[in-house]
Amino acid sequence: MGPTDNRFFTKLLRWASNHSVLVIVFAVLSGLIGLALIVVLVVQASQFISRSQSEATQPTVRIYPERGGPGTEITIAGNGWKPADLVFVRLDDPVSGDRTYAYTSAVVTDNGVFATSFNFPPDEQWANLATVMITAWSPASDDEVSVEFDVLPEEPTATPSLEPTATPVPTQTPSPTVTPLPTDTPTNTPTPAPTSTPTMTPTPSPTLTPSPTPQAWRGEYYDNRNLAGEAVVRDDPQIDFVWGEGAPLGGLPADNFSIRWTGQPSFAAGTYRFYAASDDGMRVWIDGELVIDEWHYASGVVYTVEKVLAQGAHALRVEYFEASESASVSFRWERVGELARWKGEYFSNPTLVGSPALLRDEESIRFDWGWWSPGSGVPADNFSARWTRTLSFEPGTYRFRALVDDGVRVYIDGILVIDEWRVGSRREVTADRSVSAGNHHLRIEYFESSGAASLQFGWEQIPNPVFVYWKGEYWPNRGLEDAPVLVRDDRVIDFDWGLDAPAVVLPRDNFSARWTRQVRFEGGSYRFHALVDDGVRLWVDNALVIDDWQVGGARELTTDLSLIDGAHDIRVEYFDLTQNAQIRIWWEKLPASSFSEWRAEYWANRYLSGNPVLVRNDRTIDFDWAAGSPVLGMPVDGFSVRWGDTLNFTSNTYRFYAFADDGLRIYVDGSLVLDEWHDSDGSLTYTVDLYLSGEHWIVVDYYENSAGARVKVWWEALATPTPTAPSLPSPTPTETPSPTLTASATPTSSPTPTLTPTSE
Repeated sequence: MGPTDNRFFTKLLRWASNHSVLVIVFAVLSGLIGLALIVVLVVQASQFISRSQSEATQPTVRIYPERGGPGTEITIAGNGWKPADLVFVRLDDPVSGDRTYAYTSAVVTDNGVFATSFNFPPDEQWANLATVMITAWSPASDDEVSVEFDVLPEEPTATPSLEPTATPVPTQTPSPTVTPLPTDTPTNTPTPAPTSTPTMTPTPSPTLTPSPTPQAWRGEYYDNRNLAGEAVVRDDPQIDFVWGEGAPLGGLPADNFSIRWTGQPSFAAGTYRFYAASDDGMRVWIDGELVIDEWHYASGVVYTVEKVLAQGAHALRVEYFEASESASVSFRWERVGELARWKGEYFSNPTLVGSPALLRDEESIRFDWGWWSPGSGVPADNFSARWTRTLSFEPGTYRFRALVDDGVRVYIDGILVIDEWRVGSRREVTADRSVSAGNHHLRIEYFESSGAASLQFGWEQIPNPVFVYWKGEYWPNRGLEDAPVLVRDDRVIDFDWGLDAPAVVLPRDNFSARWTRQVRFEGGSYRFHALVDDGVRLWVDNALVIDDWQVGGARELTTDLSLIDGAHDIRVEYFDLTQNAQIRIWWEKLPASSFSEWRAEYWANRYLSGNPVLVRNDRTIDFDWAAGSPVLGMPVDGFSVRWGDTLNFTSNTYRFYAFADDGLRIYVDGSLVLDEWHDSDGSLTYTVDLYLSGEHWIVVDYYENSAGARVKVWWEALATPTPTAPSLPSPTPTETPSPTLTASATPTSSPTPTLTPTSE
């Protein structure tokens, strides 16, 4: 620093000392201005960073296709969403703002993407709009994104009627009355047991026709690796198991066990390819020849061998051992040349969007790509694939299987039967479906997120199940049309699905179900109940007793029925249109009647012999059963009835009237006053005049032989009473009948009724 500089600073210090207050004020103002500038810069930088981050992670969605009509399958894919969030998809009306509940959902992957599909609903609310908004939203992160979907008009098709098909009308008189009741349900509501879930086992490759299998494999299970010592023996329908780290059955260890299976299935002449997969060792013999020898540690390896077999039965022996950790084994075969091929389409994204990056024909869907790519142009992670094929099936129930890592969907004739479209480690999922005879179109969809990738798909026909409780059949339409997509054993008919579907293979709306069962009842009167939203029909012994096949909110319906002692067939049908879905069916026996009117006893023979099958209270003796049965479960011909009642008469002469098809008798205080015990067409009316006063015990006997059945008894006081002693004159028909008395119509001896009044 030079002399000039020293002089400058000397002057500056002298000036500052003379103006100290100004210096202090200047310093404070300079500091405040600097601090303000710093705050402004920080806020602007924070807003810039926040805006940049928001723009970088803003969730987006795309749909494919962007237009379509009712029933169109729409795939919606998202990107930039919060990992692990559950995203729902709904429809919104862009004009009114109306919205629906969620049609589908998906879990966001670690990469912030999701994909899912649903069918555009046929509801008029949406089908009549030109444009709807498809909205994806996450309740957890409060993110919501909408895209437009153009609605195309639906082609005119015949609309299925909800009117019930023609069914026989119950012939008993009076007809059961269906009475709406309050929707309160009894407190002793039976709780349905959960439907048993099929055991997940390894997946066979698909075959054009089911592989021939023995009626049952004889399985010998040993508690060591050497097939030594005493075995636990059981029959196995197939060799197809994934035990994981568990034991194959009680009493055996989870590790260090072995099994031998033997069987003699029949083969048509030809060349067969045998597949054996195991973790760990496996050996296979055919007619005593060792054809697969892999008796060593292994992890999910598949071995194959081809053999030419003559027509007839062949002895097969399969041996297996498990060392440690995971345990699985499967064995199957197929006739060479019978396989069709799958059309495989591979996409370089996890949402099946755009043109496929790779196309090829595949013999089967059995892939374990691990950490590698499935083929050229397809990444090792975040890819998807679709396989399609049309196959011929024999009629029956089939179990479809998928062993998958990560997501899979299976469609049969366009109906979603397996839906596991989510990120997840290797697992097996199954679905049972009734399939009609003929060709069916299969579509398998798959996506891989990250890590290992694998998919195996197949099926097998399963025996017809034995239904211990209700046989439940479920359809993905509301008209019980075509083959059901689900058949299961339901413990009770007591379901409140709300907005959910009864099962993963069924839609949330527009489905139907039928339950059938044979139930044993004690003879008596019963009240049947149906609590339902929407439509229900109930049959007892093929008689439609509750018929409310219409759209409607939750309501209770009842009807009273008289049932004879024995087994009765019950059938319940149900459909749901939209929104809530529930149904409950139950009944209770009504208390024994005090027989305030006619005590009626019904026999399943025309001789009033043995014990009656039903005792009930009848208001009047006035029935026209025509060609039907008087009581559910009774025969339409060859039955008989006795009515008895104590009646109080004002002193007078009374004229009794009666007609019957066929025979009739009337007793007063034990005296036979009208005897027409013969076949008749019911065209004649019989009369008898009696002077009565006070209480008298009246009994009417009736029998039906064949054809039509009707009976009526009534009386009236004559205008001029005859004050004479009671008499029992011979019956005088208004027209002189000419009955034909046949041996078949008249029993060898006329039974005399027990004329002592009784009560229960």
